Amino acid sequence: MLLGVSLSFIDEEIAHDFRSHMANDLEIQDDLPFQHRHWRLQRVGWWVIACILAAGLLGLFGHHPLSRTTAQTQDGTLLVTYDRFGRATSDAEVILTVTPTEQEEGTFRVWFDSDYLEPCG
Repeated sequence: MLLGVSLSFIDEEIAHDFRSHMANDLEIQDDLPFQHRHWRLQRVGWWVIACILAAGLLGLFGHHPLSRTTAQTQDGTLLVTYDRFGRATSDAEVILTVTPTEQEEGTFRVWFDSDYLEPCG
């Protein structure tokens, strides 16, 4: 039903001409290249949002699988596990795993630079 008049009895070609004539009378300016650029930008934006969400779920912004890493000495006597990304509102946990050798006994000492121990901000 178009404008309160049923077009079922009118030839389909006439109805198509009538509809296209009405669309041309609306004086809407079409800028299809702009519209296609906008749609492309919108798709890129959705992908960026999806990547940020996936990074958050994998631990980029919190304590999850991608947020921790380890470093080890060449001889394997010291293994350090720590957070890959520091956060201003969270405690930083550093785990030291020491494998003593047969020649060494006694106390194990660790030094941290004072800049590392001071709070951020």
